[in-house]
Amino acid sequence: MVLDAETLTFQASTLKIVARHGLWRYTTPYRPQRRKNSMSHAARDHEPDLIAVIRIPKCASTSLWRLSEAAWPDQQHFSIPSTFRPEMQVNRWEHWRMERARRRRSRSDYGTPRWEGVVARIKNEARDGDVLGGGHNDLRHLRQISTRLRPITVLRDPADRLMSVWAYGREGMARLPWLLRFDKAYSKKAALGDFDTFVSRLLEHRAAFENPFAQYLGIASQAEIAPRLKDDIWLAGVSEAFDAFRIALEERVGRKLPERKDNVTASRAPMAVSAATQRKIEALCALDYEIYEAVRSSV
Repeated sequence: MVLDAETLTFQASTLKIVARHGLWRYTTPYRPQRRKNSMSHAARDHEPDLIAVIRIPKCASTSLWRLSEAAWPDQQHFSIPSTFRPEMQVNRWEHWRMERARRRRSRSDYGTPRWEGVVARIKNEARDGDVLGGGHNDLRHLRQISTRLRPITVLRDPADRLMSVWAYGREGMARLPWLLRFDKAYSKKAALGDFDTFVSRLLEHRAAFENPFAQYLGIASQAEIAPRLKDDIWLAGVSEAFDAFRIALEERVGRKLPERKDNVTASRAPMAVSAATQRKIEALCALDYEIYEAVRSSV
């Protein structure tokens, strides 16, 4: 079928045309399912009590989102454009391109490019027990939707997570033509080098890339780890013991969940990390190591 400008009707709220590698494909935007007897936000006398799925990249985040869909199958799942993008702090170009991607997704899925508009729409449609997540979202932004959150998250050994971020970015960039690599995130372009170079380039923008666990969960210091994990996080686990996390979630929701863990990055052989590189990782993720160990020891 051939489409031309006269026969194609483009409606941004219902159809999105995406150009990738010279091929056109058609995708239907996400829509949360409405309930028939839903009431307006103005009619409620309280903020909704919501599940917040904190998906940290390369920490079994795809598996975590799919597990949440199985855990709460009768609730609305709001797939929210990513709110945590460390590259936005690197330079103006990275900020602009990340903001461009977020606004496109927000306009496609929620009919508005503005974060405030996304918040307003979800506040109006969300009900007790509904689920927030889908993107890579930090607690600070999700609390603008509701302060009554039950966050769940999965962490991973910081060094192993960084190696997975590097491998994922490297694999993706290797498949791209050179001209298309220009419009990719700083961390993905940094992944074109070896692992030590990748970590060094992240350290060049330490304020942006250090301690992602802490930034996602809103933990500012070692002293805050124990009280925040106890009072703010409903359930946390580690990728290395994902089955234990699944069983703990089963006990909380009273439902059997699928024994499945997805790996969106191709399997790789274990890689030795030099002592110098390990020191760089520890400098970049000092607080994250403390958070990870606190969660791992409680599993």
